Amino acid sequence: KTAAAAKLRKESLSPRDMIKLARLPAAQERAAQIHLERMARRIADEEYSEERMEDLPDFRGSLIADLLDMPDEREPIVIGSDLTGSILRAGHTARLLADAKAGKTTLSLEFLRCSLSGEPFMGFFPVDPVGPDELVAWIDPELGLDWKDYVRQAFGDLPGGRDMLNRLRRIDVMGLGIDMSNQADCDWLVTQLDGVARVVVDSVGDLFTGSASDEKDVKALFNNWDWIKSQTGVREAIWVVHMNRARNERSFGSQKWDARFNSLWSLLKDGDGEEAATGKSEDDRKRWFKVVPGRHTSFPETPVKLDPVSLRPVIEPAEVGLSRTVAAKEKAIASVEAKTKDSEEQNVEAREILLRAAYEYGKSHDLSKEPLSQTALYAIVSSG
Repeated sequence: KTAAAAKLRKESLSPRDMIKLARLPAAQERAAQIHLERMARRIADEEYSEERMEDLPDFRGSLIADLLDMPDEREPIVIGSDLTGSILRAGHTARLLADAKAGKTTLSLEFLRCSLSGEPFMGFFPVDPVGPDELVAWIDPELGLDWKDYVRQAFGDLPGGRDMLNRLRRIDVMGLGIDMSNQADCDWLVTQLDGVARVVVDSVGDLFTGSASDEKDVKALFNNWDWIKSQTGVREAIWVVHMNRARNERSFGSQKWDARFNSLWSLLKDGDGEEAATGKSEDDRKRWFKVVPGRHTSFPETPVKLDPVSLRPVIEPAEVGLSRTVAAKEKAIASVEAKTKDSEEQNVEAREILLRAAYEYGKSHDLSKEPLSQTALYAIVSSG
């Protein structure tokens, strides 16, 4: 009653009232319960730490000069090659950062399909498939009843038919509240991933309640993931992450978050401003695939298209490295020059028109928050 009255008056309790409340049987009973819960968590943490210590190898130190004399060791390439570029290596976990409706689920299922069949990933990257008795898995917290449409599109003409498809496991966690930073939930995931060699988590934001900007939360999540891998046959994984509002090529967390991944993939699409300027529908807007250089994986920004027959994502070898900036710049220059004559004076005038158009666009858009893209610039020029 004292606490309720203080709350109504928007006052804090006095120290004397706090002491009185603490002596009430109900308060002491609750305090004892909280104490027991804290003790249980501490004991669980200590037991887990002891288990981790048992798994750690004995310390072995070597002099740097001796190490440099040894042959270089790198994880084998799982997707890609020295010729096409390596985008995933054995034992690695990659982050796929994707715009909304960019085709992240389509690309994820392409990864699983090629991991089973050994077909080139996106028709371009060589793939080392999983073993004939191994499974691949798709942890799906998002799609609900729509998942069948995606599977039929991605696996409709899969070599091996139903027998091959039976090696794909869909783990439906929609509405279960699974949290990969929770040890009990990880225990459950271990039972679901038995026999699985490669897995896609689409998307990880739905399975992580912590903060991707908090080093402690991130460390706990990745420690749990390493534990899951140690308890199952999982070797490689793709974690799908939604693009943040700033549309930079970092995920929803900080650099601390991205630094935990072995490979950083991105699948982006032309922005909403260009859709209005060009009159293209969302499905017609170009997609771009890229792997940020680092840890022996990299691939330049390259357009991705849907094959009109198979409806699978494909990369044309002739378009590798044709980034958004390069493509838009070439189109903008061609568009401007198509409107000019042979005289240099008229060419200069056309370029001044281009600069004025860009300036007017800049005044109508807050470029301090959203930089003017080359694609938007091209849309202005091509519309006259």
